[in-house]
Formats: sequence, C-alpha cells, structure tokens
Amino acid sequence: MSKCTFNLENAEVPDVLRQLDEISQRNLTECTNYLIEVLKCEERDIVREAIVETLKQLDDESISDKIVELFESDDAFLRNSAVTILSHRWRMPLESLSKSLRHKNKHVRKLALDTLHSLGNPISVDIIALALDDEDINNVIAAVEYIGDLEGYKYAEKIVKIMSESEDPFLTATCLETLSKIGNKYLADVVQRMFPDPLKLEDFILAPYLKFIAAFGNTSHIDTILEVGSSKLKLFCKEIVDAIQNILQRETTNLPPELRQRLHDFLSWALNQDVPSNNKYEIVLLIADIGAGKVSNLLKKLLFSADPLVRLGAIEVVGQLKMREFVKDLEILLKSELNEDVRYAIEDVLSRLTGR
Repeated sequence: MSKCTFNLENAEVPDVLRQLDEISQRNLTECTNYLIEVLKCEERDIVREAIVETLKQLDDESISDKIVELFESDDAFLRNSAVTILSHRWRMPLESLSKSLRHKNKHVRKLALDTLHSLGNPISVDIIALALDDEDINNVIAAVEYIGDLEGYKYAEKIVKIMSESEDPFLTATCLETLSKIGNKYLADVVQRMFPDPLKLEDFILAPYLKFIAAFGNTSHIDTILEVGSSKLKLFCKEIVDAIQNILQRETTNLPPELRQRLHDFLSWALNQDVPSNNKYEIVLLIADIGAGKVSNLLKKLLFSADPLVRLGAIEVVGQLKMREFVKDLEILLKSELNEDVRYAIEDVLSRLTGR
C-alpha cells in the first residue's frame, strides 16, 4: 500500500482543505489511518469537520473497523463523528457494528445501535434485534424503538414478550409505540388482556396504548376508548378520535346500532368540551360517518357554531350527504361568513346542491 504523503498538522486552514479535497477526489485510502490520527488531536473545528467529511467519502473497505474504535473515545466529538461517518456508508459497517454490539461497554453498544439505526438499511434491523437481549435496559429500549422505525415486523411477538416481562414503564411505553407500527390485529387481544384497566396506566404509557388500539383495535375496544375519553378527553383527544376513526374504517359493517348510538352520543358530548378546533372538525366528520342519531338536527346547530372549523366540518358533511334541505341555511350563513375558507366551502357545496 502507498504511504500517505500529506501533512495536515502544520498547514494553514485553506491548505488543509485543499489537501483534504485532493484526498477525497482521488480516493486516497492509504490516508485513512493518518486522517483518523489527525482527527484525534486536531483542535481546529473547521479542520475536524472537514476530516469527517473526507472520511465519509473514502471508499475504504477497512474503514469501518478503524472508525468503530472511536466509540471508546472520551471525546464526545469523536464518538459522534464515528456515528456520522459510519451512518453514511449503508452496507459496509454492518459486520463491524455487529461486533460492537457485543462490546463489554454498554455505551459502545448504544453507539453501535444508534449507527445501525442511522444507516436506514433494512438489513440492519436483524442486527439491531440482537440488542433485545442486551443486559442494559436503555439499550433494549433503543433496540425496540429502532426496530419499529425500520419496520421489523417479524419481531412483534418478541417485543410483546419483552413488554409482558417488563418492570420498566419507559420500556413498556416504547414497546407499545413500536407495536403500533409493526403489530397486527392478532396481538390486539393480547395487549387488551395485558392492560385490562388502561385508566390505571401512566399517561405517557396510555398515549402509545391508544395509538396501538388505533392501529389494530376492533369493536371490542370501543368500551375502553369511551371510558378513557370520558375521563381524559382533553389530554388524549387526538388519540381517541384517531382510534374511533380507524376502528370505524375497519369494522363499519360490524358495528351494531346500539354501539353506533353510543359513539354518536359520546362524540356529540365531545364537541362541547374544551378540545382543539382541528379535533372538533374531525369529530363532526366522524359523527356523520357513524350515521346514528338525528344528524340533521345536530348539523343545524353546528352550521352556526362560533368555531370556523366546526362550521367547515358541518358544511362538508352537508355536501357529502347531499342534504338539500340545508340550502337556505347555507345561503344565510354565506351572507355573514367572514372566514375565506368557510366561504369557499359554502359556495362549493351550494354549487353542487343547486347546480348553479
């Protein structure tokens, strides 16, 4: 192998940058070791950053083993630089990172996990999964989170098992968050049995629990959703609305009239609570989708709500259901409406209902 003939330590910044550009352009991999050694002792930030960029570009098959050694450095910049360099390389560092997951130092193992996650390479999910058995709880939490991000579906059941044995609330919350991404409908009943009384859960666990129900729940979860909604609507309005909306989309033909009416009553109550306007807009649309109760009577009231997003939702429902009996109400509303979006919606619906 050729010897690296560059001299960065005693050069001025412009000359250093010129040399680094030449090393990168010519892919002078014989300079890899030299660059790493300079990086360790260099104090000029601009030079350190430029060396990192150069190391990212070098097509050196041996670089991964050399860079992972920086995980053990006391210098946070060097540790972070190692993650940055390796994350840029897609496949090349997988073997080196796999070895690092078996390192005796838990912090080195965590940096390896962070790098594997940063790669965005689907292949890396199987290596990350090795950390599900890590002795350090924080590394297990990271592995669970990263498996969700990389859509490691085949690890869903193992994550359920980890959650069932967990005594750490943050691990439990992370498991639920990940399962909302990679779980399946067959696990919905398992999770429901695991948490028979969701209201007893800490709020930071209840949030991902509701996300999981939104992703995979069924009509058997409606009672739970309504119970949580009656107690904690203001805190979890979006999650509750999403859960109802998604279950309706999946189970609309299996929804008995009694359950439709209960959902209608709950959502009508929710409209009068102190929740964000965008959630109220979604609630109005949901009420129409449910198709229970006297929707027309409710719409008559909502068309003249003080909240423009509620008015907008009601107008869209009128158009969606082609409720021509509301033409006069829309014409009256148009005369006094100041919100441009609402005015446009009124005009559009009137045009569709009257043909003019």
